[in-house]
Amino acid sequence: MKFTILGNPIAQARPRLGRGCVYDPNRDQKIKMKLLFKSQMNQQGYLKASGCPIFVKMHVYVQIPKSASKSKQTSLENVFHTRARPGDCDNIFKFYSDVMNTVVYDDDRQICKLNVEKRYSSIPRVEIEVNNLA
Repeated sequence: MKFTILGNPIAQARPRLGRGCVYDPNRDQKIKMKLLFKSQMNQQGYLKASGCPIFVKMHVYVQIPKSASKSKQTSLENVFHTRARPGDCDNIFKFYSDVMNTVVYDDDRQICKLNVEKRYSSIPRVEIEVNNLA
């Protein structure tokens, strides 16, 4: 299964404490993203991976800074991204694996193999590929 989510990647935020309760600051974004994954699954005719070990390959493409000169922008295309924003690879993966949980696969415990890359691109997006290992 292959998914492409256009736009800046989203990283999992730490739980927040407000008015005596703990809440997830990414809750609304996760709900919108779940609907996006469901619609892509329906459009492409994918079935949920149930009970089998899976391999997730994720390519995160971060927007090249607009403040960079034109020559710097072209030289940064497809170069590994190491800056603080939009977040660490593991936090970005956590967000999208939480979103795909129960939509693309039964549980994220099924993920047995993982590959995440974060690079610069003129078109910010996240490309996710989910394959059965069995």
